[in-house]
Amino acid sequence: MTMYLSFQQEEFSRAYVHAVATVAGFKIYPPAFPDDDSIDLSIGTRGLLGKIRSPRVDVQLKCWRGTVDGEVLSYELPIKNYGELRHQVPRILPRKHTSRV
Repeated sequence: MTMYLSFQQEEFSRAYVHAVATVAGFKIYPPAFPDDDSIDLSIGTRGLLGKIRSPRVDVQLKCWRGTVDGEVLSYELPIKNYGELRHQVPRILPRKHTSRV
């Protein structure tokens, strides 16, 4: 039995972020279930970091499969997800849905 491609992409996203966060010394917090706030996981740390005690950022993950032509990779975030994310605790959201690779 094979896993659906979307499930594979979701697991790859989680594994990648977990590895990067771990190397940087941060913890991964699992999402609340059910996911009704478009939050896939949270990244944070305990203790004082700058002027913030135990900072945490919520993350929505996206995984893209294919080749990249040029230096720009863009993803259109559905308005439903963007709306849910922008009205929560402070988030880091791009003004445009384009990022440099």
